[in-house]
Amino acid sequence: MRDPVLGRFFSLDPYVQNPFMTQNYNRYTYAMNNPLVYIDQDGELADLIAYTIIGLFFYVKTVYENTPKADQGNLSKWNWLPWNWNKPDQVVFHFGSNTDGSGMYGGISAGKSGQPQFMIGYNKDMGPGIGYHHNGNSNMYHPKYDYNKPEKAAVAAINEARYFASKKEAYNYMWNNTVKYNREISGWELKNGGVIVLPFDKNTNNESNNGSLQRSLKTGKYYKSFNKVRYEISTHVHTHPGSGPPNNPIQFSDFDLRMIQKLNTSIHIIQNKRVYSFDGTYNFQTKMWNYTEIKFIW
Repeated sequence: MRDPVLGRFFSLDPYVQNPFMTQNYNRYTYAMNNPLVYIDQDGELADLIAYTIIGLFFYVKTVYENTPKADQGNLSKWNWLPWNWNKPDQVVFHFGSNTDGSGMYGGISAGKSGQPQFMIGYNKDMGPGIGYHHNGNSNMYHPKYDYNKPEKAAVAAINEARYFASKKEAYNYMWNNTVKYNREISGWELKNGGVIVLPFDKNTNNESNNGSLQRSLKTGKYYKSFNKVRYEISTHVHTHPGSGPPNNPIQFSDFDLRMIQKLNTSIHIIQNKRVYSFDGTYNFQTKMWNYTEIKFIW
């Protein structure tokens, strides 16, 4: 689907159409951002186009290099036949492990020494690739590899609830992502000492989605299920990005008061990498909410 007003597609193109065109690294500009002219029904045509462009580039480059200088200005005299070409000055076999964690790789490049050399190769994590080798560096494009993996992992992280066995892990995760995405993140602290951190894809910088709880009619206790396991709730915890005014620096809200009334216990709020306990009481002399800081080692 494409939005004609924005001039963008709603979903990402799974492949980089042409690695030599910077616009194609924007996956929303599918089919060269011109679907009325270019058609790529199954998403595979882009691979063919990319391979063709790269192959033609190196073919023409090699033809030019194998043509005598006196004839290089006349296309009709270029040495177009590969069997008439000179042998490459340098053929290099490559094998090693990438320092960026993308895995073991291997390949072969051939061409003139000191110049960019056409290269084909294979990476165990990214699949087959094509590119060039120059000055000791291999620059490869792997058409079958999903270059959006990191982005998808980040999206999955904010769309899914996560269980942490310790508060330290949970609090760090919540605060780091609050800073990263500038939004509230909430969770349920458990009687066993763990924390269930809730999805925060729909949260804002002053509101969080807390999902639903199960309550025992017999005991009145609240429970939260995660991966088919039911955990007893201890209290609620959520983050507050930024700071409030002098009379309410922790930014306590009506939501916080309702949560305290619901659970009938104090709740925890994380702000500026500090943890506070809030019981919902108000000091009319200081005209501020009562709260205490919980000593916590990050």
